[in-house]
Amino acid sequence: MNNSFIIQCNFRVVRSRDSQVALVGPWTCDLLYSKALPDLAARLATTRINKDPYLNKGYWYDYTLINEDCKSSRALARFAELEGYGAAFLGPANPGYCSSAALYAKQWDVGILSWGCLKPNMKNGNMYPTFLRPLPLSSRVLFSVLRFFRWAHVAIISEETDVWEATGQELASSLRALGLPVNPVVTMEGDKDGPRRALTKVREADRVRVIIMCMPSVLIGGQTQYQLLTTALAMRMIDRGYVFIPYDTLLYSLPYINASYSLLGNDTNIRKAYDAVLTITMDSGERNFHEAFKDAQDRYEIRSSTPAEQVSPFFGTIYNMMYYIAMAAEKARAKGGRWVTGNILGESEGGFEYEGFNQRLRAGNNGEGMQARYVVLDYSGMGNSLYSTHALEAANTDGRTGGLKYLGRSIHFAGSTPYKDSSCWFSPYFACSGGLDSATLFLLFLVFIVLIGCGVKFFLHYKRNGGIRFSFGGLGGSNGSAKVVLTLDDLVFINTQISKRLREMRHENLNPFLGLFFDSGIFGVVTEHCTRGSLEELLNNEEVRLDWMFKSSLLMDLIRGMKYLHNHGVIHGRLKSRNCVVDGRFVLKVTDYGFNEILIAQNADIHEERPERKKTNIIDSMLRMLEQYSSNLEDLIRERTEELEVERHKTDNLVAQMLPRSVAQALKTGKPVIPEHFKEVTLYFSDIVGFTTISALSEPIEVVDLLNDLYTLFDAIIGLHDVYKVETIGDAYMVASGVPTRNGNRHAAEMANMSLDILHCIGTFKMRHMPDVKVRIRIGLHSGPVVAGVVGLTMPRYCLFGDTVNTASRMESTALVYRIHVNQSTVDVLNSLNLGYKIQLRGLTELKPLSSVWALRDPKQRLYLKVL
Repeated sequence: MNNSFIIQCNFRVVRSRDSQVALVGPWTCDLLYSKALPDLAARLATTRINKDPYLNKGYWYDYTLINEDCKSSRALARFAELEGYGAAFLGPANPGYCSSAALYAKQWDVGILSWGCLKPNMKNGNMYPTFLRPLPLSSRVLFSVLRFFRWAHVAIISEETDVWEATGQELASSLRALGLPVNPVVTMEGDKDGPRRALTKVREADRVRVIIMCMPSVLIGGQTQYQLLTTALAMRMIDRGYVFIPYDTLLYSLPYINASYSLLGNDTNIRKAYDAVLTITMDSGERNFHEAFKDAQDRYEIRSSTPAEQVSPFFGTIYNMMYYIAMAAEKARAKGGRWVTGNILGESEGGFEYEGFNQRLRAGNNGEGMQARYVVLDYSGMGNSLYSTHALEAANTDGRTGGLKYLGRSIHFAGSTPYKDSSCWFSPYFACSGGLDSATLFLLFLVFIVLIGCGVKFFLHYKRNGGIRFSFGGLGGSNGSAKVVLTLDDLVFINTQISKRLREMRHENLNPFLGLFFDSGIFGVVTEHCTRGSLEELLNNEEVRLDWMFKSSLLMDLIRGMKYLHNHGVIHGRLKSRNCVVDGRFVLKVTDYGFNEILIAQNADIHEERPERKKTNIIDSMLRMLEQYSSNLEDLIRERTEELEVERHKTDNLVAQMLPRSVAQALKTGKPVIPEHFKEVTLYFSDIVGFTTISALSEPIEVVDLLNDLYTLFDAIIGLHDVYKVETIGDAYMVASGVPTRNGNRHAAEMANMSLDILHCIGTFKMRHMPDVKVRIRIGLHSGPVVAGVVGLTMPRYCLFGDTVNTASRMESTALVYRIHVNQSTVDVLNSLNLGYKIQLRGLTELKPLSSVWALRDPKQRLYLKVL
């Protein structure tokens, strides 16, 4: 017999139409939303709202998390069943059925606030009376930025998921409604050649140089955007003036002040490609998102050990939208009485300000919804951080008034600046058909007249002077000599005594002096071209890391070259890293020597002789071929190394999902994994009540879909807590905390919080093939010692052993439906933490006897048996 307890998931009993908010989103099937920790964000918001004296006037705010199906058709059918789930809906995220969901909310007379509804004029008329925008309309923010730069012709590339495909299509319709010619709208297929096909369609479009990417940002882990940008780099679209704008950053505040992104610093391809990305995001306040998240963790308001850098900044947006709903509801209550209906909430006048998660926010007047300040961020192609170039004030996010404000730092375009389109595309008073407006035509006419005038003047000058003179910049000027790469076919050499002497000087560490060049008023010095450029360029190149052996070798080359010059009576006079050049074999050569003698002789008469032909030496030809081969080989090795690093990263992530990282690292290095004893951990077991009956009434593939959907939901929840998923067997789900990473005595609290979160979400979970049948689970927890180790060589498994495992399993098998069955050991740990858990005594429960037998051997080889 054993004393056992039940943790109850208690919520304050309130009228659901008064204060409960239903959060609807693809919380488990999209990277942007799954990494946003929606449950923690909503919990933090409601906790602070209920402590806010302005908002908590006898009312209690609560929330429920509803997982939106990844398929639009099933998501709409699911939404139609949500009547009564809350007094207001925050969501859905899928623009494909957002307007239909707003009609359901109208029928139910509940408020609906969705960032996914992209129609520009949803507040006009009485079609959607209960709708309110919880974010500025993304298409109008985009319109303001595009209008500032006069980029009308844009394309949209979407990820191959229902949510992002619908986002791309609805965004295109919204921008077209604002007057822009958006085309093409492409879905990037998920196969290897999908990015190239999508970009080819864009490249074939006329005048399109701006591409909006509807997919999770690469800076928060979006692999689709990574593939798209690196493919654009390979297709030479980055340095040809294309600009890429991420769409998802419009929905949150991407950190940029005191924030760095290791991906930009470590990955050469994405560093080059991101130079063409222009990011539009909500501005941060005094703290960026990462700093605000860490502060909440330090105050124990967020009970998660997940690093802030691994959390999607959409976390802050969820918090801001929840607070906005509470502020709008209280404003409506103050004006209209006790209860707030959907129509009253939809008619919210706004006009208030409040403190968001990490920035100051405001509510626009006349139903404009929440407003925030936006900034345009750019990347210089160097380093690992972004910087702001322009700002769009909150009052100007409607796209009607105002525009971008320059912040003092220009945009660094990787290639040429994109075409500027006619201003008529952005004016509500003119219609464009692809041509030019009258003002632009008049300006072009004036330019044409000026060009004709300049041409006539140039022709008369040519006739009067009998030729054209060019200046090359004087030798020895303050800016140094200009350098141009020429071939032998371009040159006619002239012989002087100075040039003859310098040409006879030959040394491995001198750049050969080929002669003097004079043509069309240009006087220059001709030397051999060294492929690796100057020593200054080589030292400043971040991609080439030279150790001290290389540097000392270059210094010795410099010393040998200068020694040769001094032995032959030549004084350099202007030695610096800029005129020390390095060839393809990393041999340093001194150049620009003998300029003093040339300057003295420059005033002498220069007579022209027949061109001298340089004889081609087979050895020199072979060396040049080897240099070219070496350069190509280095580029190939660098490219292959980066590809190998990407694949290694993928492999490490895959192994980390199967084994703990410490164990996986030991196995990779060939070290044995010694079984380890853990003094105290907490184990979790759960299973589905009636699973045998469900299986008997279902097809095998339906059972697989059920378990996959359920465990995907569970996996998303355990990612929010300091726990480790041990294994799943059939409908049984096993999780541990405190192993393999020890966490003091927090293991019981982490497991209790995770269990409550799972119970909170299981109420809204539905089977695809039996949507009317509720999935009922039971949960058992137990704390105690375990031994952990790796079992097997083929498909090794990380397993736990000990009576704690057996007892936790017994706690689950004797639990009640929708209850968390907890043993006394776990209760003692929870009480010691004093975190306010409500635990109900169940009484004595009979458990099956444990009959484990342990064999212990001492140094004297005597055998003891201990029966438990």
